[in-house]
Amino acid sequence: MKKTRRLATSVLLLLVLFSATGSVALAQGPDHEHGRTGTSSFWNGHGFAFGSFFKNGWGKDRGSDSIKKNAKALSISGIDAPTDLTIGETGTWTVDVKSKGADALQYAVVWGDENTAARSMSASSATQSSATFTHTYDVAGTYTPTFTVTDKSGRTVSKSAAAVTVHAEAAAHISGITPATGPAGSTVTVSGYGFADSDVYLGSTKIDTASITDDGTLSFVVPAATAIGTYAITIDNGNGVSNSVDYTVTAAASSRLSVNGIDAPTTLAIGEDGTWTVNASSRTSGNLKYSVVWGDENFFARAMQVLLPETMQSSATFAHAYDAAGTYTPTFTVTDETGRSVSVKASVVVK
Repeated sequence: MKKTRRLATSVLLLLVLFSATGSVALAQGPDHEHGRTGTSSFWNGHGFAFGSFFKNGWGKDRGSDSIKKNAKALSISGIDAPTDLTIGETGTWTVDVKSKGADALQYAVVWGDENTAARSMSASSATQSSATFTHTYDVAGTYTPTFTVTDKSGRTVSKSAAAVTVHAEAAAHISGITPATGPAGSTVTVSGYGFADSDVYLGSTKIDTASITDDGTLSFVVPAATAIGTYAITIDNGNGVSNSVDYTVTAAASSRLSVNGIDAPTTLAIGEDGTWTVNASSRTSGNLKYSVVWGDENFFARAMQVLLPETMQSSATFAHAYDAAGTYTPTFTVTDETGRSVSVKASVVVK
């Protein structure tokens, strides 16, 4: 029985030694090739393994520390990028990078339309560096260019810029309005680009009296009937609707237009020319439109452009002849640029 146990122990020990020795030989490569796989190599190999094991600790991931160091050593701190372009329009992207080393930095970009470009530049230690790229897209769509920076040691970081929408042709863009709040009847000036041949909307209301100064400036008067509230100003130049900017109507329009009187005949003969003069006043600058309904089913209207300082009086003179006897009540209406209207009537007997 004792002999059997000794034999089993010896066999077990031999198996352990054989397994350990073979493992060390495979791990050490060159020693094995030269036949040095004895006891010294076995313990040297295990001593190294044990030393590394205790040095690194039980299962500690040293790779994560390296990743953190890389992230601190090299990073993309920001990207200035366009968000709207037209086909063929050149866009500019600026990539800001922080690097702790003084090595050359390699910049690369994938634009999203399968074109790539790369450039390199040097950055001073612990300072901010940047690289500027330009690109044009030939097909409408939405693209998300991705920028990659690599330093001399091979560390690499990547970051995607904000998505850029490429339009077939440029829609109008509003950059600002002045003022942003005010009562109905106020004049609003809009700045931006792409305003030529455009329709202007205040909420869902189309502003037919908008004055387009040039491609980047227009103005309009908030209609007098606009209720208190906030409305989105948008511009449609035929290539799409612009971004919106809010205008808040804070109060109803004040009374700025009035007809102060009318000089009119009271009797006329059939076929006789009569003369009517309408006196109106307005405290706003702009166009005044005069119109009249004579009452014999003939309609006559004339528009008179008047530039009025505050409280200045204006007048318009009309002439008309009636072809049939009767009593007529012509109605005269004055309308200002805001859409506010006032009317006055005067009766005439035709014999």
